[in-house]
Amino acid sequence: MLSLENVGFSYKNANPLFRNLSFVIQSGDLVQICGPNGAGKTSLLRCLAGQEHFSEGRILWQKKPSSALLPQITASQFHIDLTFEDILRCSLRSSYHPDFVLSLGLLESCELARTWNTASGGERQKLLLVKTLLADASLILLDEPLNHLDPARSQEWPLTMARFFQWYPKKAVVFVSHQDSSLANVRQIHLSKELQ
Repeated sequence: MLSLENVGFSYKNANPLFRNLSFVIQSGDLVQICGPNGAGKTSLLRCLAGQEHFSEGRILWQKKPSSALLPQITASQFHIDLTFEDILRCSLRSSYHPDFVLSLGLLESCELARTWNTASGGERQKLLLVKTLLADASLILLDEPLNHLDPARSQEWPLTMARFFQWYPKKAVVFVSHQDSSLANVRQIHLSKELQ
């Protein structure tokens, strides 16, 4: 799918967040980006999504994949007077099927009728996670996908990923997490703050 060769990233007039990073992402890969706060994990995802550009090195695309990025939720005060089902119908369009959405194991049927305005941070995170996983994209990028989820929901993450790859074996998922992964077949990329 893509290959990163000695890539680095820095903001203008700032020290590099990371340098000389090389790895390959192939269809079916599950990659976890690890590292302390400030090591450049979010910047790496934004570069892969095309929202930022690497400041050095190169990225080689086998065929440039479409990507979907789940950013960290920072502002939850905006209001959307729509139900979760309305939001999923609008974003997924013809690919929206309630039973399929529920089979991921993140949302329950009663939550589909919940409105964004009345939902908790954890419920909103689950909705956005489902929306991103089911997007029409071959490269799924998730920045701290387990944020705001209660521990029980976080523990279901391996099962959700197993179901996802069963249905979408040709997609790749890259996710940022501070937690040690209990997922099978996950490859970890470690970033550090040694450059700062």
